[in-house]
Amino acid sequence: MDFNTETLESLCELVVDCPHSTPKWTDSGIIVLRNQNIKNGVLDLSNPSFTNEEDYQKRVKRAIPRAGDIVITREAPMGEVCIIPEGLKCCLGQRQVLLRPRNEICGEYLFWALQSPYVQHQISWNEGTGTTVSNVRIPVLKALMIPRFPKHEKQSAKILSVLASKLEVNQKTNRTLEQMAQALFKSWFVDFDPVFDNLLASADFKLDNLENRLPDELKQKAQRRLAALNSLENVAQYKASLIALAHELQAQLPTKEATHAAGQVSEEAAETPVKPSFNANPNILAQHANTHAHFPNEFEHNEQLGWIPKGWGKAQIQDLAKVVKGKSYKSAELSDSSTALVTLKSFKRGGGYRLDGLKAYTGKYKPEQEVFAGDLIVAYTDVTQAADVIGKPAMVISDTKYKHLVVSLDVAVVRCFDAIHKNYLYGVMKTDAFQNYSRSYTSGTTVLHLKKEAVPEYWLALPDTVVLSAFLEVSTPLYEKIDRLIDENRTLTKLRDTLLPKLISGELQIPDVAIDEEIAD
Repeated sequence: MDFNTETLESLCELVVDCPHSTPKWTDSGIIVLRNQNIKNGVLDLSNPSFTNEEDYQKRVKRAIPRAGDIVITREAPMGEVCIIPEGLKCCLGQRQVLLRPRNEICGEYLFWALQSPYVQHQISWNEGTGTTVSNVRIPVLKALMIPRFPKHEKQSAKILSVLASKLEVNQKTNRTLEQMAQALFKSWFVDFDPVFDNLLASADFKLDNLENRLPDELKQKAQRRLAALNSLENVAQYKASLIALAHELQAQLPTKEATHAAGQVSEEAAETPVKPSFNANPNILAQHANTHAHFPNEFEHNEQLGWIPKGWGKAQIQDLAKVVKGKSYKSAELSDSSTALVTLKSFKRGGGYRLDGLKAYTGKYKPEQEVFAGDLIVAYTDVTQAADVIGKPAMVISDTKYKHLVVSLDVAVVRCFDAIHKNYLYGVMKTDAFQNYSRSYTSGTTVLHLKKEAVPEYWLALPDTVVLSAFLEVSTPLYEKIDRLIDENRTLTKLRDTLLPKLISGELQIPDVAIDEEIAD
């Protein structure tokens, strides 16, 4: 379809290249935008980089980025864009250009037009030589031809932005769900909150009563836990529930007479545990009946693990799962390939799974290297060290594009012998303890490698099956919802990618009517 075009330069009051120098990196301060933070039109600052005030002032001499400005990457990757949000004080990093639309131009439309196939083709293709390019120069950038439909630009941009907002909401929800699952894991299996709660309840929440029952290390943790409990709004009800539970648990302990009587009955009957219903006591909160009742109220010292809940076992990951490293495969980029390699690019920065990180593959592979949706994988290499993936776990997500997924040399699959351990092991491998352990088992300078035996030989505390089942029951719905939202985002992304070229080319024109912001629901 024919349409009018105008140059990018004519639509902007500023087209400012970034400083051609490396920022002075600091641990905190003012955010420096990096190309790795900009992808698919989204500015992701979950792992930000910083500089100090002095370096910031040097980098904003030509222009201070402000809300509504557009940032476009010149290379590595090339042609990615984002909009500066309200309230963000930042400066450009390297290989970026700041665009400031003119007042009469809909900046939101320009943002989407830059992502359209029509403009992206101009960015990546050198019309003079007929070849693809690895970077875009400022004169070429300024000369980009932008389609213009003044009567429909705001409405077109609104449609696309509503879809983008829904995608972002789903992504934020998934991050929250992941955090919830890991917070629960940390509470139960790292901080041992239910054990400390039971312990404190057995002493009527008086630390003096625990004077001779705890070493100094655990006393400090007990003090912190008591302070956390005292900060709760319903602290009185919470404590009363735990004390009632402690009394019920004490009443369930067998007396000498009961123990003797048990010896008189059949062996099968004696081994059949009695399952009391703690919910029958109206003073006991359901959350305590369903969780704390399964935890002990004491600790014991373990040579490998230190202080762990009394009665828990110890194990290495290899006792609970088979760790299978991938192989080195020669790949071929074939669009009709039904198999893909799960590589380091399949991991998000800092851990987690990326659907866009698969690499098409054609050829033979060993069946034990094939992975399926829900499988647990771990990164064994970090090529740049900046990716922050080595030792990080992820759960494989189903992919409709490929029938088979195979782990590459840099990845291992952790295949649990019993499904009850999967969510637990996933939580274990996300802990600081496991990550610190992994870093101590790496070698290499430029490219880091995790020793083959590192993951299988990691020691962990092993709760009983009742506790593991309880964690599986609570955490599984969280991960299932994450999968549902990922599927929803696939549909929304496909819709956005279908509408984008049609709206920007004028093939599809939206009437000038109010847009329902729930359109993406």
